[in-house]
Amino acid sequence: MEQKFKIGDVVVLKTGSPRITIINDKLGDDPEHGYFFDGTYRCAWFNEINEYREIFPQDALKLFSKESAGIPKSVFFGSIPSRVIR
Repeated sequence: MEQKFKIGDVVVLKTGSPRITIINDKLGDDPEHGYFFDGTYRCAWFNEINEYREIFPQDALKLFSKESAGIPKSVFFGSIPSRVIR
């Protein structure tokens, strides 16, 4: 299986989730062939209090994008609204 993501990529679960960061491409260890990608990623995400870590299969993840999340560009780039209400 070919890897779709790299360490540091921000992903979400295909079924919906908070933003998750790939922290390690979990590698299997085969005595005959050395390290190989086993189809899973070690991931981390946070809330206000806790850090969570879990291993997810590649097929359960998709790359996060602001467009797919429905977040306006202004949230990311700090643009000022064209009309200010006073």
